[in-house]
Amino acid sequence: MDMGMLIDNEKESRKRLFSKLGITEESLKEDVEHLKEWMQKQPHLPAMRHVNVDLWLENQLIMSKNSLEKAKNSIERYCSIRSVCPEWFSGSELINDVFRLTYDVLSLSYLPGLTPRLHKVCIARLEDTDSEKFNFDIIWKRCLMAMEYFLLKGQDFTGFHIIFDFTGLKLSHLARFQVSSLRMMSYSMKAYPVSFTAVNFVNHPNFVDKFVAVLKPFISAKLHSRITCVKDISELKELLGPDVQLPSDYGGEGLSQCEYNEIMKNKLLSIKDYILECDKLRCDDSKRLTKDVTNTTDSGLPGSFRKLCLD
Repeated sequence: MDMGMLIDNEKESRKRLFSKLGITEESLKEDVEHLKEWMQKQPHLPAMRHVNVDLWLENQLIMSKNSLEKAKNSIERYCSIRSVCPEWFSGSELINDVFRLTYDVLSLSYLPGLTPRLHKVCIARLEDTDSEKFNFDIIWKRCLMAMEYFLLKGQDFTGFHIIFDFTGLKLSHLARFQVSSLRMMSYSMKAYPVSFTAVNFVNHPNFVDKFVAVLKPFISAKLHSRITCVKDISELKELLGPDVQLPSDYGGEGLSQCEYNEIMKNKLLSIKDYILECDKLRCDDSKRLTKDVTNTTDSGLPGSFRKLCLD
């Protein structure tokens, strides 16, 4: 296995994914055509001239687990959220800050191989424990950029299995999570229909319950129920199965955590201009055909987004 490979698009991997989601090549083409026709009938949606629309819609459908309605909702929110949360879609300066300020503070590795349930494993770990350098807004933008990567390049997985290594976490880090940022995190994640299928905490401090308490108001009950503390790496290996290539510093046969972190950094650098084009997308609410969608809530979101939370 190529240790730097994020997505396995080989025929057998695609066949396995399609079998899991109940997709065929024919049904996928038909559903893509359906979504294209639907988008053409939504005059408020922006043109997607910077992307291969057919492939992008394929990836939307796969990320939506073969649900047309979920894909439609995701496309709507993908475009609308850029007006709702402009701070995270503000252009080159923010993206430059991602590369300049986050990679030495927090490593994020997207590991080769999948769990038995076809989940992609991601490990997040502090590399610099100075809480003053921890900027959640910029780190979350980096996560959104990763979602853009998988929407562009494709995916061989049905959801993310997230591992938080809390080595070096301090109570002062929790003060860096602002309510406004967590609220926008909740909103913005609905622009991408990816599922977080499991969340594991390793090397966790005795105040980990306080970290969960900070997040709880902004995540769904379903996601909250998927959070578990793992006592050691042996237990983690059992959870992930034999096909996931853990980093060498976690007792695996893969590259190091920091090497995987650097691989993803280079992947995102390679599509920086593409991400900038994505960030420019906006809906034209004056052209909406369904007028009740424009009713706003106290949160400033359209009425159809009244209950937005991570799932």
